[in-house]
Amino acid sequence: MILKNLQMKPEEEKELHEYVMLQGAKAGVVAGLLSTAASFYAQKTFPMYRRIQFPFKALLVVSSITGAFFTMADVSITKAERSLAERKIIERGGFVAPKNQESPISLKHWILDNKNHIVGFGWLAVAGGTLLYQWKRKDISRAQKIINARLSSQGNVCLNS
Repeated sequence: MILKNLQMKPEEEKELHEYVMLQGAKAGVVAGLLSTAASFYAQKTFPMYRRIQFPFKALLVVSSITGAFFTMADVSITKAERSLAERKIIERGGFVAPKNQESPISLKHWILDNKNHIVGFGWLAVAGGTLLYQWKRKDISRAQKIINARLSSQGNVCLNS
C-alpha cells in the first residue's frame, strides 16, 4: 500500500477512512436495493426461484451487498491513495505528469487497474459455466448443483488471485 510510505496526519487518515467507508456504504445500499428488488421480481416471475429456500435467497442479497461494499471501498481507497501520493510528490517539489496526456497502457497496468472487474467477471463466468454443466446431470439435486458451481468458481478465484 502506498499509505505506509506517505506519513499521513491523523486528520488525513480519519478523512480518508470516512471517505472510503461512505463510498462503500453507498455502493452497498444501491446493491441491496437492486438485489432485493431483483429477488422480489424473481419470486413473482420464476417458479424455479420460488422453490429456493429463504436462507439461500437471503445469502444472495447479502452477498451482493458485501461484494459491492468491498469492491467500491477498494476502488475508492486506490483512487484516494493515488491522489494523496500525487499531492505529496508535488509538495516535495516533484513532478507529476498531467492526466490529459495519453500514454500507452501496458497490459500489466490495465490488469492492475481492473483487477476487481477481472476477478468478478471470472467468478461469474466460471460459476455460470459450471452451473450449465451441472444442470445436465440428473444424479444430484438442484442444491448440490448450485453448491458445486459456487465452489468451482471460488476455487478458480483462489487459484488465480
